[in-house]
Amino acid sequence: MWVETSGLEVVALGRQVITQAEKGSITAILQLLNESLAAGGVRTRAVLEGHILHVLCEAPTPEGLDQAVVIPHVRHLLETISPPNVQILQLYGRLLHEQQSLWLQEIRQGSDQRLLWSERLSLKQPNPWQRVVKIWITARNQQRFVDLQQDWPSPDRYKKRHPWLKRGIIALAVVVTGAAVAYGVGQWRTSRAIAPPANPPANPPALPIPTAAAIVPNPGPDFFVQAVRLAEQSAQQGKEAQNRADWLALAAQWQQASDLMALVPESDPRYVTAQDRVQVYQTYSEEALKQASEF
Repeated sequence: MWVETSGLEVVALGRQVITQAEKGSITAILQLLNESLAAGGVRTRAVLEGHILHVLCEAPTPEGLDQAVVIPHVRHLLETISPPNVQILQLYGRLLHEQQSLWLQEIRQGSDQRLLWSERLSLKQPNPWQRVVKIWITARNQQRFVDLQQDWPSPDRYKKRHPWLKRGIIALAVVVTGAAVAYGVGQWRTSRAIAPPANPPANPPALPIPTAAAIVPNPGPDFFVQAVRLAEQSAQQGKEAQNRADWLALAAQWQQASDLMALVPESDPRYVTAQDRVQVYQTYSEEALKQASEF
């Protein structure tokens, strides 16, 4: 079924995806990557581990995975949106195939014969001043969008104007103040670290050695729970999908849920269930892509 979408709704949807990607949403980043690489027949999937973003690029032929084209494209997109939770990009190029459940594990084990290349990159991080400018520009664009929304011919034309610009100025002031305070504290700590103590003790006290009982292991992320939450969210949003962008976002979310399930270790008692849901979520992602292709 074709659902008409006004130009204003398209602008709002695109800005919303970019804003979420700039905040570090892997689903939004995947949606931007898939849309920008779709013309070349490349589809992507991603897993975030700490500050390392693993991105798998797949295409039916090796020509579609030209490193000279794909790598600069993905790098430029990520450095443009500069998500704060991504510092290192690990890229993989692989021929497209049906079995895609444990792709990251297979690559690490060296058992994936369809892998063509891999590349590890350090992304350029914007300095604090650039982030401040970016916040200001975002606030200004939001104000312009509010003006456009009020002038757009619709029944809601005379809705109350929201003070986005004021909020943007407040956010800018907070960031600038925070940066100044952080710089001052850093300088003070540096001066204290460099300056020797006035009366150094002759015999400094020995530091206590932690016992085995005092060391509490830090539990890793629960990929199973993360995947279930994302799947529940996707199932709810699937009831409200109305256009191509909605279905593309759903496909990326289902794919992300499948990839998270694939990270559940074999030692986990839910491992068997996780492997089953890897395939189920993958099927849902492919169905969402089919729905998007109908628009």
